Amino acid sequence: MRKPTLGALLITFFFTSVICYSQDNEHPAVPEIDSLVRMTYKELFTLGYSRELEASVKRSYLQALLRKSKLERDSIRLAIGYYHLARNAYFLDDKEQAVKYFDSSIVVSTKYPTKFLPAGAYISKGFLFSDSSSKEIALKNYFKALEYAKETDNQDQEFEIKRAIGTLKAEMGMYDEAISMFKECAQYYEANYDLENNEINGDKLNSYINSYYYMSTSYFETAKVDSAYWAAKEVYRLCGYLDDKMCYPNAINLIGGVEYHRTNYRIALDSLNKASQQLRDGDYIAYTYNVMFRGLSEGALGMDQSALLHLHEMDSIISLNDHLADKDLRQGYIWLINYYRSKGDLEKRLHYTEKLLHLDSLIGKLHLTASQQIEENYDTPQLIAERNTIIQKLEEKRQNSRLLTLGMSILFVGLMGMIIGLYMRNRRQRARFETLLKEGLPAIEETSTITGNSVKELDVPEEVIADILQK
Repeated sequence: MRKPTLGALLITFFFTSVICYSQDNEHPAVPEIDSLVRMTYKELFTLGYSRELEASVKRSYLQALLRKSKLERDSIRLAIGYYHLARNAYFLDDKEQAVKYFDSSIVVSTKYPTKFLPAGAYISKGFLFSDSSSKEIALKNYFKALEYAKETDNQDQEFEIKRAIGTLKAEMGMYDEAISMFKECAQYYEANYDLENNEINGDKLNSYINSYYYMSTSYFETAKVDSAYWAAKEVYRLCGYLDDKMCYPNAINLIGGVEYHRTNYRIALDSLNKASQQLRDGDYIAYTYNVMFRGLSEGALGMDQSALLHLHEMDSIISLNDHLADKDLRQGYIWLINYYRSKGDLEKRLHYTEKLLHLDSLIGKLHLTASQQIEENYDTPQLIAERNTIIQKLEEKRQNSRLLTLGMSILFVGLMGMIIGLYMRNRRQRARFETLLKEGLPAIEETSTITGNSVKELDVPEEVIADILQK
């Protein structure tokens, strides 16, 4: 099932205008920043998030907004300016500069707090560290954000932060604590917003749905599959209130993954197949889990060829996207290793053992806690030992094959030598025989060849000779 992703972890006040950054087009150079400060804050902010401008051009308008706030000594707008420049730096893949701008926003807004800042800057800064091995730094910033949200009595922001904390705790393997926070968030939205009367907007509804989504995945991680199924069904129910074409496919995909772990393989496969096409077109991360669980379900049903097809597809996607590394994806590789073990295919078994070890190394870099869990629960040293055993067996097999090939080559050369020798011998004898046939047999001389003497010279009586000849 799908794990927390970049978009899912972004809380409302960090990604409200993400689409503005994702549709950048070429645009003429903007005027000098000093000339832009004559514009209003609203105009600068609007251009700073325009869909028609590149992120680098938008930065000029946001820098002008910052300059204008400094000239006018407006501390609140100064903190906001730093915050939006930090977001702009993030979308330009400049994490270091983004952290500096968030820190500047925090320094200013701590002296002049608002309903939004400094909590918004802390949670956004924390997010920058949430998808790395520095999750403790992310968690520290999340808790600072929570502290300021409570001080300003911004409950919506408070529960957005709690959901983000819960998501991070789940990624760190603290599932029970995460489930508790997700429940608290879901209860808050249920108690304060009427779905039927559309009292909850898209962003809050997204957070409400995600509370159940990650509650379901956390229940699954603790082997409480029935609770995971209940939470997944809540996600499906709430999708009916959200205007997002990808909500239902993700909910169905989640249900399919849970059904697989409930050992309802045919039901799981039915759900996963329904969600497959839309996920393939719109969410390749969720699609990766989709093809894995389809393959695992087919494998459990004895449909090995279909299982191989989908699990090989999973491997292809992961091979091109290292950031997808997640311990749940190990299941697909484990199935492939066991399958090729049963077939006695050492080379394929080694190939996917190497792939699994590579995945583990990526998990170690991206998710330190998950890497520790793998060490404890999956015994990576044993996997390495198995790889080495396979390599040794393959080397022995290759060595035996080389010896066999050498022996067969020697035998072949020997046989060829014998065959050629016999052929040449037969050819020579045939040539001699044909010559004899052509020339005729040599005549038998009537005289003895013994020392050139005639018979008479032997002094044998004639009657003896006649007697011998008669015989």
